[in-house]
Amino acid sequence: MALKKEDFSFITQALDNYTKLQELGRLPLNQNLKILGYFSIVEMLVTHKPKLKESIDSISHQIATKYNLLLKKFERKVDFSEYFEAANSDKIWKKLYAYRSDVAHGNIASFSGEYTILKSPDVVNAFLNEIIKNTILLALDDPQFIFDLKQC
Repeated sequence: MALKKEDFSFITQALDNYTKLQELGRLPLNQNLKILGYFSIVEMLVTHKPKLKESIDSISHQIATKYNLLLKKFERKVDFSEYFEAANSDKIWKKLYAYRSDVAHGNIASFSGEYTILKSPDVVNAFLNEIIKNTILLALDDPQFIFDLKQC
């Protein structure tokens, strides 16, 4: 089946949202708002609405598994150890998504407790920013791959 230009509109929308978020970053924007913005772009690029009620299709699971693949395809390598304490990528993605959920629901996140591994909101933002830049670059280079990945 041949795809049409509009089938890839989620990529241009993600790029537009990323550009606008970067412009807003020049303002004294709350770190939590950036995290929600960054995660909305991540979700837009690689996730679909969960089809199952099981955790295997949850947004958190989709992000963790799809980024394990994406990290191998990125031209610019992203090293988790440059951002976070030592842990496997699945654990870090699950903590990141749990942190995003706490932020979205107005809960206080403790970086001296549950989220110690993530270090700080600044580190989370820097990591997500790098992940999104790499994902957008890959999407512009190989939109079919990102389209197919999003459907999985």
